[in-house]
Order: sequence, then C-alpha cells, then structure tokens
Amino acid sequence: MFYGQASRYVYYDEEGVGHEVLQREGGELGASLSRLANVQVHLRKTRAWNAAGGEPAGLCWTGNWALPPQQQGLLVRGSPLGSREFVSSTLAAKRGQQGELLARLLALQELQSEWMLLLLFAAQRCNYLLRTVPPSLAEEFAASHDAAISRCLAVLLAGGEDSLDLPSLSEKRAQLPLRMGGLGLSSAREHRQAAYGASWADTVGALRKCHPGTLAKLVRPFTDLALPGTPPSAREAEQAAQSL
Repeated sequence: MFYGQASRYVYYDEEGVGHEVLQREGGELGASLSRLANVQVHLRKTRAWNAAGGEPAGLCWTGNWALPPQQQGLLVRGSPLGSREFVSSTLAAKRGQQGELLARLLALQELQSEWMLLLLFAAQRCNYLLRTVPPSLAEEFAASHDAAISRCLAVLLAGGEDSLDLPSLSEKRAQLPLRMGGLGLSSAREHRQAAYGASWADTVGALRKCHPGTLAKLVRPFTDLALPGTPPSAREAEQAAQSL
C-alpha cells in the first residue's frame, strides 16, 4: 500500500536500535523487515492502490481506542489479533461462514462426497484458528464448531432427511481417531489446548534457529508468570503445556 509519495517509517530491532526505512514511488527501499520477519512480498498478489495520494474517507487505524471494542483489532493471515470483543466477533463471523459451507455440503445429495468433504475439509477448517487464538477465547467457537459438525453428521446418517438425535456417547465415539474405531471427527474444543501449545512449540523452534535474540525476549515472561505486565498469551501457553 502506498500514497504515491515519499514517506518513511521507523522500527526497532531486538537490540532496541531504531531503523528508518524509506518508501518512494510505492516501493520500499531495503529489506530489513523482510529479513527480520522471514517474509517476502508476493508480487503476483500485491496491488498498489490510491496512487493519487488522497486518503479514503473514514479510514481509521484499528488500534484507535475511540473505536468500538469489537473493531479494535486486525486479521493476521486470517487469525484475529486484538481486543477480546474483536476476537469474539471475528470468530462468530467465521462460524457463520462455516455454517454456509456445511449447508452447501449437504446440498450435494451424494453421501460419499458429502462424507469425504466433511471428514477431510469441513471438520479441519478451524485448526489454524485453534493454533493462533488463545484457548480461553476459542472455547465458545470450538464448541460451536463441534456442534455444527455433529449436526451435519446426523443429517448424513439420516440419509439426508431430518437429522438423527445423536446421543452424547455416539458423538464422543465419532470424535475418536479412525485407528481407535471412531470416525476421525476430532473435537475442536478438546484439542484447542494441544493445538495452541503445538503452535508455540513450532514458533520457539523456528525462532531458536533464526532469531535467538527475539526468542529470549519472547520467553522472558515465562520465568515468572506472576509478574505484572505478563502477556495473557504467555499464561495461556503455560496452561496449554500443563494440560498436555
């Protein structure tokens, strides 16, 4: 994104040293942030907008405290990051999208295709959110996801007509892995702690290899979670690790 004019921004590295990156003609000079974050611009998916330089009406930084709480946040690669209200409203919207997907799935009227899409696609779509959203914030979303998958399964078992009334024990059996005689429709609510803990473990491994200085700052709160100012995500990660 750019406004068609020269600009600059400042960022601070893990040593606390400030760096300026100039922007001219819509292109950034220097790759300091790309190196630090291990990301690059995908040129085929990048678009320049508003080259005339005028700011769109009503544009507001989402961190503005004057915004309603449900708007104080942003999506990072599809995962909500911000206030509790923003995360909750985003997850509710995600569930609405999944509901539409399940409705389209059931409209296929072909049992084998419906089952394979439910098992390998629809039931797995929440995994990336379970890995990035703290378990306490994802609990309601995960429980709603499980209920929707169970309702979809009940319709399939009823032959596409009115859904069956599945007993709780049958739902739990359906959530068991295939190797244990279940249907492989794993419970998002039961696995959210493990998914979040695994995400932290993967992140720590990557940072240890590429950015040990950043990792040292990241894990510092874990030395004493009772200290004031400890990020809630650190406490959630510790609880997730203890639950495994």
